[in-house]
Amino acid sequence: MKPLFMLLFVAGSFLASATTTPNNNTEVNAAVKAAFANSYAQAREVSWTVSENLYKATFALDGVYMNAFYSEEGTLMGISRNLSLQQLPLVLQSSLKEMCVDGWISELFEMVTDEGTAYYVTFETANDKRSLKSNGANWSAYKKVRKL
Repeated sequence: MKPLFMLLFVAGSFLASATTTPNNNTEVNAAVKAAFANSYAQAREVSWTVSENLYKATFALDGVYMNAFYSEEGTLMGISRNLSLQQLPLVLQSSLKEMCVDGWISELFEMVTDEGTAYYVTFETANDKRSLKSNGANWSAYKKVRKL
């Protein structure tokens, strides 16, 4: 079940879905609201998105924009935040700089779950868009899309 939730997290962070539009009026059940308020009482600019059985809170905390993902029962499934290249661990920075010679980074974020921390980057060239993932010292291919 956890791989399914991890896939939903990454998909939700990488892709905007027509059925999941951030909305401050989204109905969020009491268990999820309570869990969020308990963990992030100082959060500001909170908006909610609901997709399938997953609730996503997008918010600002101490000047950092983050996403928290909850199950319907109010269990925190993971949290993500956008990063700059300088915020990556040094070993990942170096290898990523070598890979980005002909293109640019369009998205970079950190995902923390009970299974650990993973980093995701979307790297683009004129012809394609590649997503890479790292759980440690190396990047591995996650997804590749050819641009039209």
